[in-house]
Amino acid sequence: MISLDPASLNPTRSYLLQIACIQPRPIALVATCSAAGVVNLAPFSYFTGVASTPPTLCLSISRRQPEKDTYANLLATRELVVHMVDRPMAERMVACSADYPPEVNELATCGFTAVASEVVKPPRVAEAPIAMECRLRQVVEVVEGDHGAHLVLATILRYHVSEAVWNGGRIDSTPLDPIGRLGGQSYCTCRTRFDLPRPPKP
Repeated sequence: MISLDPASLNPTRSYLLQIACIQPRPIALVATCSAAGVVNLAPFSYFTGVASTPPTLCLSISRRQPEKDTYANLLATRELVVHMVDRPMAERMVACSADYPPEVNELATCGFTAVASEVVKPPRVAEAPIAMECRLRQVVEVVEGDHGAHLVLATILRYHVSEAVWNGGRIDSTPLDPIGRLGGQSYCTCRTRFDLPRPPKP
């Protein structure tokens, strides 16, 4: 077994090691709007759910100067839409990660279709099988020197689920085919699945 001290690694090497160790990771394709109404769409793979009551998710946004458009927009408007990404969306999702200037609408530039949300200003991506309209709840700062991240907690206000993946009142992960982020530039799908029952209570 190889032992590595993260304190001995530079920030880039530490990041590459961590994303290679924590896999697969679900991908949040996040839509926000600037105060002027410009739409931003960006993917994040430090993302998960943290509570069901109230329904809350979290995503991590790296600290930098100037701040990423997603984080600047969240501070300005406190609204976002989080989309799950399936295989047909993968290439366009990656295209959204390019370093576009703030005035560029990635949703349109990368070939997605905008649909009006119900309770927040940022639009939904029509191609996404699942979208969650959210409002910013809290930001936890994770800081060490000049590095760190903004841990964003958001409350889910609306779920939107494609009829193609809605089966008898539940989401069917087989047609959903979500993709996950692995290390480096690698991704995976979830076509292979198995069920394991929880052990009975003692």
